[in-house]
Amino acid sequence: QVILKDSAILDNFALANDSLSFVTQALKSADYGNIFITIEETATTSNLLLLTYRDKVLVKSERINGTTKTTLNYKELKPGTYNFEVIADKNNNGVWDTGVYLKGLQPELVYIYPNPVNLKPNWDMEFIITPRF
Repeated sequence: QVILKDSAILDNFALANDSLSFVTQALKSADYGNIFITIEETATTSNLLLLTYRDKVLVKSERINGTTKTTLNYKELKPGTYNFEVIADKNNNGVWDTGVYLKGLQPELVYIYPNPVNLKPNWDMEFIITPRF
């Protein structure tokens, strides 16, 4: 239980809080799952960007080297459906670029892992992703 007495917290405008009391409950480690991803090396020399989505919301973004095999460990993730995308980030700016038609620039290539991953509590899931650009 968390109890904050009257005027315990001041904001930027020196306004104080009323007294607050609420109960919180921490989840146990068994309420979460783990995902271990190995990304195989690719033919592209550019850096890759791995995007991890949970129920269509971005959870994590990782920059990785496309010329070496990389292992990423995501521990204590909330259960749910996860999707993975790998972007060949040619200009190393950390985002997918759409390209510019008038300049003849193509969009950066994207590999989408074909199967959504359904993570359950207390599960460890291992995947090998081989991006094919």
